Amino acid sequence: MNTWRERLAGAGDWQEYRGALRALREGGPAFSKLPGRSREMAERKIRGLRPYGSVATFTTLVDATSGKQPKWDQVEMLVRICAEDQGEPDVEAVVAEWAAAYHRRGGDPGPRFTLTPAGAGPTGETVGRADSGGPLPGAARTSRTVKAASIAALALVLLGLGIWGIGGIGGDGGGGEGKAADKGPLYLTSSWPTFPECDGSTSVAMPAGGPAVNSFQSQDVDFRKNVTAKGGATWGDGHLYLTLSAQEGKTVIVQDIRPSTPRPTPIGPPAWIALTQGGCGDTYGRVFAYDLDKASLVDKGVIGNPVMAEKTAKANPLGSSFTVSAADPATIRVDVTACQGNYAWGLLVDYVYAGRTYREQVGPFRSMGTPGKDTVTYVRDQTTHGYSAANTPPSKAVPCG
Repeated sequence: MNTWRERLAGAGDWQEYRGALRALREGGPAFSKLPGRSREMAERKIRGLRPYGSVATFTTLVDATSGKQPKWDQVEMLVRICAEDQGEPDVEAVVAEWAAAYHRRGGDPGPRFTLTPAGAGPTGETVGRADSGGPLPGAARTSRTVKAASIAALALVLLGLGIWGIGGIGGDGGGGEGKAADKGPLYLTSSWPTFPECDGSTSVAMPAGGPAVNSFQSQDVDFRKNVTAKGGATWGDGHLYLTLSAQEGKTVIVQDIRPSTPRPTPIGPPAWIALTQGGCGDTYGRVFAYDLDKASLVDKGVIGNPVMAEKTAKANPLGSSFTVSAADPATIRVDVTACQGNYAWGLLVDYVYAGRTYREQVGPFRSMGTPGKDTVTYVRDQTTHGYSAANTPPSKAVPCG
């Protein structure tokens, strides 16, 4: 597989640019660590950078199936984190490479990255200069020689890393930007895509360009969460758990849970599917059913019977009677199905505190139900517990009949 530098140099569109970002990220921190690293990076007061509190922001950023121009501050944040994590000796020069490629695609990384003609060296190469005059330790003036073919006889000058007001961490789910003044007291966490216990039925799939199935085989954990964390999807059905709580001493009213877009976003077919086999007994909880094919989200109420150790689920309808607090949290399960297409989707949670309405977003997530002509199905060997390619074409997902 090409390195991120090779991919970046040959990136002819935003999909390929995002593919280069994916390659860079694969050599960096796990997705789960990126929000924390984002906060640490933002605390350095680099002008234009703000923290992103959602893993989904970064999974969306490296989605190589998307042709949408990524936000530069998200790109710079990820590049800085990965460059430091990989021990790059000149982080500013790495950022300059990505900014140059961003320019080549027609994007504008901002006034700190201004293109200016550079003098040609004796070998016909273009000499670029990366200056940084901000308060960061180690952000001294550096210079870098870059081939003229790579930057079209132009170089980047980093003008200065000034101090910028840092906004709050938004649960943006891939694009929104939160501000401290808009952050309400709700605590929202999510778990995707399996039941918390005894889930032998949820299968997963991976879009084209994602990691191979054998890259998950050696992990002595349930690989399905790792698949979805690395851009993968559920196959047929999946289960999203939303845990709603609030800051100590505060009570919020959960008004609505709804799709983030009127219809889920179609995406390409999977490169591979990993079918699991097995099942569980009845599950208990407050359940919403999200049929992606019909773009229908329905509150099914409380389903199943609690065992003695389980706390009774909230049965009140969403609205003024559905409240949560630190002492009285709630967990909602969203059963998501896809049979006739492949989708990216997310949810919005609207809530009220002290007479003011707030909103949190979760996602995007991916769910798939339609194979492509080159999709490969892997099935589990009951003896070795590994996965091997099936000899038959992909079959319909379990809930699709």
